[in-house]
Amino acid sequence: MGHTATICRIIRPPFVNRFSEISKKRTALYGVLKKYLEEDACVEGTPKTIAGINPYADMLGQYFLAILHSELSAHRGDGIESLASMKAMSIVFSEMWAEASEFLEVNKDLAKFDVALIPLGASRQRRLDVTRLEKVIEKLNGQRTIAVEHQFTFDFGNMLVKSYSKGLVELNLSAKGDDISIIKHHASLLGDLLDEMLDLVQYLQDDNPLSEQALSLNHPHHISS
Repeated sequence: MGHTATICRIIRPPFVNRFSEISKKRTALYGVLKKYLEEDACVEGTPKTIAGINPYADMLGQYFLAILHSELSAHRGDGIESLASMKAMSIVFSEMWAEASEFLEVNKDLAKFDVALIPLGASRQRRLDVTRLEKVIEKLNGQRTIAVEHQFTFDFGNMLVKSYSKGLVELNLSAKGDDISIIKHHASLLGDLLDEMLDLVQYLQDDNPLSEQALSLNHPHHISS
């Protein structure tokens, strides 16, 4: 995706975005996610096999991975493909959040409260076509190969996607109950996963180009490399 010096690099201390620290965190989180996927779900009624319970959410995860694959193997932040990736990612994240939000609506108490606090204009319609998604994913995955040095980044993304699918099922089931603390926990878990997914595509590698470096000299945000 990309990041800017305008917001992230000038005001904040330089160590905030040091990639070695980001890599250490991801390595540690990989182990946490592995354990989370291996352990039994903490919500009663969660099936052993998560795949296929929500085909749309599963496809969103595969779409995220396909775009991640493209980012790791292709344009490195340049050109029209970068803009296409940014647009696609924005839709992926909005749909992932929307799936989680919609599951909260099964809670009878929250549904009543939402009438007053969240005045929706219309019922949600899923934005992406699963049949067309399959073709796009196949195209993206078949175009290029990920270099060995980027394989862990892709594998970490895969762990995040699998954890999202599990977390979504757990939220759906817990939202049917009355314990608000459990519902909030599983909603927060999904929030953390989506935050890590966004962070992953924002900071893919150590030499991610800054958007300011591609600006014309007369742009006030231009910086030299």
